[in-house]
Amino acid sequence: MKNEKYLLITFNLILSIIFTIGLTSCTPKAEANINPYIKEWMIYKPEGISEDSINEGLNIVKNTLDKTYGYIKYQGVKKMDEEENFVYQDDIYEYSVNLDTKHLVSMFILELPASKEEKTIDKNQAIEIAQNFIKKVFEDFFDYDVDIKVDNDFSESFREFGINFKQKNELGAYTGYDVDIEMNKWGEIIFYVSLEGNPEIAKQKPKISKEKAIDIAYREAKKMVSEIIKREEKPISEVNEKAKDMGVEDITQPGDSGKYPEEPPEKAEKFRANLDERNKHKVTAELAVFKNKLQWFIEIDNVETNRDWRPIGFSISIDANTGKTLQRDHTR
Repeated sequence: MKNEKYLLITFNLILSIIFTIGLTSCTPKAEANINPYIKEWMIYKPEGISEDSINEGLNIVKNTLDKTYGYIKYQGVKKMDEEENFVYQDDIYEYSVNLDTKHLVSMFILELPASKEEKTIDKNQAIEIAQNFIKKVFEDFFDYDVDIKVDNDFSESFREFGINFKQKNELGAYTGYDVDIEMNKWGEIIFYVSLEGNPEIAKQKPKISKEKAIDIAYREAKKMVSEIIKREEKPISEVNEKAKDMGVEDITQPGDSGKYPEEPPEKAEKFRANLDERNKHKVTAELAVFKNKLQWFIEIDNVETNRDWRPIGFSISIDANTGKTLQRDHTR
């Protein structure tokens, strides 16, 4: 879930900036010609949105922040992870509001502030600023236990602290409320995004035990290994045909001499990963609500392979009541 969220964060940030500039006034006809994957993240203005709804979202932004940075203007609607959120901007930030839950779900700075000589903050002050902000959005967030993780190892000078807050219940299950806030060294929030959860679902007792979920995760990891093998064994000609279908030139490359080799390259040994030696792996299992389902999130790390890579890892999410695999991925 964490990997997925950070992908969403990065992709959302980039595309929001692009489409805010160029595509906020799409007509319904133009929308029909937009790639569905891109449309999932762009800001567009559908017909039939009432002024009352627009003003309701605007008031949520104002009431949450207690202050504004200028004239806040409605930009349109953005579909994010199967939810349609209203988008607003002032001269500093872009805001997304979920009208179903009545919450501000994301905010990011549009123009990085100029450096200043004001007093800088430390880690504890950063946590306090972030906590106070979250309380404005979710009043009862800290009525539960909360895991807090702070990252201040950023290469970009405009980012000093990244703080993650994950709410969990007395049973140790995460409710699905998950907040990320980034700020600069002067305590200004430059990015905020939240996932909303369901504490009632988090109270459910999973029908699939942690041990069973880990077994399922290993089974899925072995399937992914088989898929890697199949991809590697695909003939180059077949790969090139697929590339041509996508409008890409021949992906095989000539050697240093500028000529294609007369003999095919030596075939690599079939891919292997030591998934049978579980005691050598780092395995974590987290029970959490995501998309209104109680799920096991299993991470299998430090898996050695016979390739000249660093050890790879596998991420698998499993329905905690049915055992169905909901999502899976691997690093490389």
